[in-house]
Formats: sequence, structure tokens, C-alpha cells
Amino acid sequence: MKNIVFITCTLWACFTHAQCVQTAPYLQTFDNDTTPTCWSNPVNIVFGTPVYWYSANNNSSNPSAYAPSGLAATAGDHTGNNGYYMYAYRGWNTTLELTTPEIDVSNLTTPALSFWMFAYTTSTQNNTLNIDVYDGTWHFSAATISQSSSSWQNHVVNLSNYASDTLKVRFRR
Repeated sequence: MKNIVFITCTLWACFTHAQCVQTAPYLQTFDNDTTPTCWSNPVNIVFGTPVYWYSANNNSSNPSAYAPSGLAATAGDHTGNNGYYMYAYRGWNTTLELTTPEIDVSNLTTPALSFWMFAYTTSTQNNTLNIDVYDGTWHFSAATISQSSSSWQNHVVNLSNYASDTLKVRFRR
């Protein structure tokens, strides 16, 4: 069974150090082959293999044995310009986390997270992505996105319920 989730982020309030605090609206397009500066992408070691959110595009020669294949390998990013995206392979029984830097949302009346997701699976199981929000305390599964279609779909998560002027968002797979 192969389950892969891809994301590209247009983060209206997507959110570690003081020099890394971003001001909303904040946009992260993942347009290179590394984890963006100030983002957290912890590496898990499973049977001696590093497992984390990977970066790729259609021209990538990703060293991972779990790089996208088949339809997933031709997904590209949602813009159609062959840009990069982040993806998580679900073949390992481990949690993968990709966390934004802090985002100052104090100038927004209705902070929201907007992101694109491509879900690829060879089974009937949906791909699930949890969105956690940090406003001084982590709120686990502030949103849970379940998708099975092999096409890019836009998802919007309202963040106005969180009390802080600065937020972080974590994509948890």
C-alpha cells in the first residue's frame, strides 16, 4: 500500500527564533529542494533510514527510495510551473511533522491557513493530514483533512479561534 501526501502552501496566516517571526500575509511556495528557512522538519530514524517530509518536483532525483512514483511522480505543484512541493510517505508507521515559523497575525481580522494538497494512494484508504496550531499551547488536530483524489485540492482552515497574535502551524502526517 502506498500513501503519499503532497502540500504546497499559500499561507495567509501560516506561521525558531526571533529573527524568524514572519508577518501575515505570509506565502511559502516551496520553490527549492530544501526545507524552508525557519521551518521545522524533524528527522525520524526508522530501521536506520531517515524519514521526514521530502522536497521534490517533477525533475527531482530525490535520493529517497520512497520518492513519488506513478501518477504521484507527475503531480508537479499546483501552479503548473513545475515548482517544488513537500511530500510525506506513509509507508512507515511514524508521525511526520512539518512546522512553520511563527507568524504575526495581529494585522488580520480573520486569520486563515490556505494550502494545496495532492493525495495519492493505491488503496481505498483516504490520506489524512492533521493541522495543529500553536498559540502558546499546541492544539492538536485543530483541523483534520481527509482526501483520496489524486488531484490538487485547496483547503482553507480558519485560525480566528486562536488567541495569540503569533501562531505556528504544524502539518502532521
